[in-house]
Amino acid sequence: MKESHKLSFLLVAVLLISGLGGSLSLALEEGDPPSEKDDGWEILFDGTSTDAFRGWKTDMLPRGWVIEEDGSLHAKDRSRDIITRNQYSDFDLRLEWKLSKGANSGLMYRVAEKGHHPHDTGPEYQIIDDDRVHKSSTASLYGLVTPNDKAKINPTGEWNSSRIVVEDNNVQHYLNGKLVVEYVWDSDEIKRRLEKSKFKNWPGYMQQDTGHIGFQSHGKDLWFRNIKIKEVPDPEPVASTEGGNWRVLFDGSSAEHFRSFKSEQLPKNWSVEDGLLHYAGGRLNGDIVTKQAFGDFDLRWEWKISQGGNSGVKYRVDLNKPNNGIYAWGLEYQILDDGKHRNGKNPKTTAGALYSLIPPNDNKQLKPVGEWNASRIVLKDNVAKHYLNGELVVEYTIGSELFEKLIAKSKYKNNKTFGKTDPGHIVFQEHQDKVWYRNIRIKELD
Repeated sequence: MKESHKLSFLLVAVLLISGLGGSLSLALEEGDPPSEKDDGWEILFDGTSTDAFRGWKTDMLPRGWVIEEDGSLHAKDRSRDIITRNQYSDFDLRLEWKLSKGANSGLMYRVAEKGHHPHDTGPEYQIIDDDRVHKSSTASLYGLVTPNDKAKINPTGEWNSSRIVVEDNNVQHYLNGKLVVEYVWDSDEIKRRLEKSKFKNWPGYMQQDTGHIGFQSHGKDLWFRNIKIKEVPDPEPVASTEGGNWRVLFDGSSAEHFRSFKSEQLPKNWSVEDGLLHYAGGRLNGDIVTKQAFGDFDLRWEWKISQGGNSGVKYRVDLNKPNNGIYAWGLEYQILDDGKHRNGKNPKTTAGALYSLIPPNDNKQLKPVGEWNASRIVLKDNVAKHYLNGELVVEYTIGSELFEKLIAKSKYKNNKTFGKTDPGHIVFQEHQDKVWYRNIRIKELD
């Protein structure tokens, strides 16, 4: 290297180090990859600032919470709880933590600033120096839901990673990359457990859908780092112009394209609630049907079912031949909690199946109860296809020799026109259990 080049190089280095080379450092940064903020993440703690937090019922950070040289947030023994300044409804929270021997902590969410502590209103992701698995062990929904057998805590003094996802009241707790707790916020099961717990007499506990995130100091030293959160937006209705002449049957605001068999009104316990088409449960209230009949079509929708729940979407339905006056005869795309409902024991009556006739194939990927599944039925020239979460799981031909043999051995054998009504209505089934639908749209096929 020439002497002049060496001098130039040294000069640039000195300028950068001294902070006088700002324009050059900016030029170097222009090629950096997008930051986490660009991807929607809010950095709650990056090792340099606690500005995202404050104390409980105070604008100041309590004594005992300090930033260490390694960039961790240290909660010293006998510190008080802290909460986020912002409040969150649906979110994805991620962080790392480690404990001293015998330490106890927790992450509370949807916290209202009422009572004496964050845990008075917000459910808790437990953090504790205890490698046993029980209702109060690490990653549990404290006092209510025990983690599964995938819950493994690292040895005392080592870093662990945690994640909490809340979306449409479906809650997931992760520990070291494994999903270990899953529940539905306002489900009957959680309500039952609350009634049997110490929280029964806590007014306001789990009563709000938006709140702060609380970080608990419960004695003994503990450390946090890399804390970030991303708000999960409300689902937006799928545009009716998606790839062609789509008709939105349900957009989150109106069920005007549906009715009951006997009137233009929705049957009892069907409602539009929080942007969802919801059946609230109950017996013999009746299915809902499209006001229009369809021939060949591409139907798409999303759904989630209650624990142990059963429902279905029927097509090629003849409204002149209702079963018992309120139920529809038709080819049925089964919707089910495979794990808890008795129909889950028979492949022909599991989610995605052509109910009681054809089981889904090995491509099937069903989401856990409380999570949204995406379904699709394509019917063209009597060839029907069922999709579940993007995978083709059932395919058959109406009127084929195989189809007729299946019907002849089924409960539909005495219905000579079963599945052959063309055009036919589409039915969303009431089967006593709670079910939610959204983004229902259809495209007629030539």
